[in-house]
Amino acid sequence: MTKRAKSRFSPARLADHVLRGAGSKTPTILLGPVVWTIDPGSDARSWYFITCAISAEGQLLIDRLNAKHDQKLAENVRAGLALELIQRKPIVLHDFSDELEMARWCEVYCPGERSSRIRAQLEREQAGP
Repeated sequence: MTKRAKSRFSPARLADHVLRGAGSKTPTILLGPVVWTIDPGSDARSWYFITCAISAEGQLLIDRLNAKHDQKLAENVRAGLALELIQRKPIVLHDFSDELEMARWCEVYCPGERSSRIRAQLEREQAGP
């Protein structure tokens, strides 16, 4: 990994990004599992994980952190981000091992069309063809 790539994925910079707009004295952050998708026009897995922050106004701020075809990188970046966030007390960090469970949680705590649409899409994906 180059020096530039290392700084781009530094846990501190990612934590700053995830926390932007969280706006609370005790921010609530959701950390999703590392999962994969097949990008259109590709036959290779693309690894990523989702982070969510709840803004002071109750809005859901969602980020997808991509590691392209490198599962280990996605896992390492996620672990580094989790450790960085834990050190930034006070914070409420919900660590999910299931993407659908995380979407359901978001729908309960940030109700609205967006969170319902995301949850419904994940339910369709998991139901299969």
